[in-house]
Amino acid sequence: MSVALQVLLLLVLSVSSPSQAGWSTITNTTELISRAGYQSEKHTVESQDGFHVSVFRIPGPGAPVFLMHGLFVASDSWVLRGKGRDLVFMLADRGYDVWLGDARGNFYSRSHNTFTPDDSVFWDFSVHEMGVYDLPAVIDYVLNATGHNSLVYLGHSLGTTMMYVMSARRPEYVYKVRLMVGLAPAAFFGRYRAAVQRFFLESSSSYSAYFGRVGVHEVMPRTPLTAVMARLFCSSNSPTQRLCLQFFYFTAGLGSLSDFSHVNKTLLPEFVSHVPTGASPKTLSHLGQLSKSGRFCNYDYGSEENLARYGSSSPPDYDLSKTSMPVINFYGEGDTLVDSRDATELSAKLPNLIANIAVDNPLFNHMDFIWAEDATDLVYQRILEVIAKYPG
Repeated sequence: MSVALQVLLLLVLSVSSPSQAGWSTITNTTELISRAGYQSEKHTVESQDGFHVSVFRIPGPGAPVFLMHGLFVASDSWVLRGKGRDLVFMLADRGYDVWLGDARGNFYSRSHNTFTPDDSVFWDFSVHEMGVYDLPAVIDYVLNATGHNSLVYLGHSLGTTMMYVMSARRPEYVYKVRLMVGLAPAAFFGRYRAAVQRFFLESSSSYSAYFGRVGVHEVMPRTPLTAVMARLFCSSNSPTQRLCLQFFYFTAGLGSLSDFSHVNKTLLPEFVSHVPTGASPKTLSHLGQLSKSGRFCNYDYGSEENLARYGSSSPPDYDLSKTSMPVINFYGEGDTLVDSRDATELSAKLPNLIANIAVDNPLFNHMDFIWAEDATDLVYQRILEVIAKYPG
């Protein structure tokens, strides 16, 4: 099966309305945390524009650490491997008060004061609204709940993009973040090396209009069918597991075509079951615009609407100079989704950069930051050391 056909199959299977039937086959964030032997809480935070986003907490006596996932994954992506392996549990074992966010519109954050996911207006958002409305609301909520004045923010991929948007548009919140840790930091998207990702992202600039015409509001929601396929094609006793690994390499940036030794193949069906989690067409359109323009800027509505919204025919750039909190970024030389040159360009524009660190493995890829077995030695230990230097 060609790569293009595999991607098409995934899109066909995933562009549908999620059903509640069959969800028992997919463990949720609360169940995964409990399975690892930890207590958890689920909180709901209301954003300024009426969205309700979910936040999961592993209570601890120490300072709060907030983790935000990337595109097409959710809070559960941080807790799939278990105690002693996932960064979340390492933080909890050191006494931190750990909070896991969920982006608006994903499997855990599908509620609004006025609209439902069946309404097209519900999906009229991109990463801009996540940064301008959701992050400030969640940060305030976490700080109010814990009694602290600031927190450590750890983002992966789109989770970093949200923070850069927030810093530019809501700079008063920068002072509530005492340290930002970026994994595969994403603001510039112009140097994709993999043809599949480049085609997918650059085509996405027209997704919002296309899916609107055909009446599809959500792209690639979570579905129980994914879990069934994962068990059939990705388990250790399946003859197609290698194909499954290759598929995940091309679509999610997991492992390397020449070396999947650091991917836990026993857990591969669990990984596959938990993606995708849904996204708005407008989010993909925004990312596609950034890829084509080579800029980190607001959503481009076209010259006429831009003029009405922004006062200029072109959307303004997000001002990265306002990201004044201390930042440490980690990037992978083998990352097929966030090119190392884009990550370096971003870091060079940050006014309070501690370090921009290449992971000491030239094959280290995008989802390896979350799911690779060697992430502990290559990334997590360094993160734990840095966070310890910024006590709350």
